[in-house]
Amino acid sequence: MGSIVGGVRIRGSRGEATVKALVIQVSMEI
Repeated sequence: MGSIVGGVRIRGSRGEATVKALVIQVSMEI
């Protein structure tokens, strides 16, 4: 499975989890 985040395609559940974690951290900082 792949997801497109910020125009970047991530493949693998680990990649998606990492991107989600980064998005959550950034959203919390803002």
